[in-house]
Amino acid sequence: MNAASMTNKGIELVLKLNPVKTKAFSWSTDFNFTKAVNEVTSLAEGVPSVFLGGFVGKQVRAVVGNPYGSIFGTDFVRDANDKLVIQDNPTLPGYGYPINDPQDKNIGNVLPDWTLGINNILTYKNITFTFLWDIKKGGKMWNGTRGALFNFGSVPMQDDRNRSYVFDGVLSDGSANNIVVNPDMAWYTTLGGGFNGPGRPYVDDTEWVRLREVTLSYSLPKVVLSKVGFSNAEVFMSGKNLLLFTTYDGVDPETSLYGADNAQGLDYFNMPGVKSLMFGLKVNL
Repeated sequence: MNAASMTNKGIELVLKLNPVKTKAFSWSTDFNFTKAVNEVTSLAEGVPSVFLGGFVGKQVRAVVGNPYGSIFGTDFVRDANDKLVIQDNPTLPGYGYPINDPQDKNIGNVLPDWTLGINNILTYKNITFTFLWDIKKGGKMWNGTRGALFNFGSVPMQDDRNRSYVFDGVLSDGSANNIVVNPDMAWYTTLGGGFNGPGRPYVDDTEWVRLREVTLSYSLPKVVLSKVGFSNAEVFMSGKNLLLFTTYDGVDPETSLYGADNAQGLDYFNMPGVKSLMFGLKVNL
């Protein structure tokens, strides 16, 4: 049974430029811009959501009215300005700490706002140099690796166990929080950690700028090739994922716990991306 219906709307733009072209040198640039908006419009009767992958309180699901593969989980209570609401009643547990909200909700969209690829090809006589920039705007990832490290007490900021801390939030009257607390093991192994606490504090942006691929090649002169019976021969060296600029501090903003699966946007001690260098010879008879 086809258990879901979705709509996809978007745009893809391709621009090809050749800024410089002479007898010995040429430079061409290709731009590829993609923006897509997805929405799950219906599920099978009696099915409120479809689980795609994840853990208790941090799951990737298909839910009507949301983009396919959104991250669902819990969060702390927040005000209309998305500020944490701090418990300011000294007679209640958790005084000075954020208040847990057990209600599941959409806490992040895996899909990017847009992507842009910029490929450059520079050729001088028999030498060709190409490099591809890969740019991604928007998109979220549940950083379960960071959450687990907080739970284990393995984050550098936890070295000072007795430090004073004021959570960035508001009190019940709307004023800025000024209650000083000392987060300890009891906090990080419950609501403050990635195992038992809300999922949203560990949902991070995955925007990036990547130098996806670089290749330098040299085509051997036809005069030389004709003597050995080859029509074309090229010596090259190529590198992939050589540079990455991102604010994401997990394993890799492109990682996936489930691999090539419907459940994307989950980072839980995954393997990092591969940076590779390759050298080779291409020959055509």
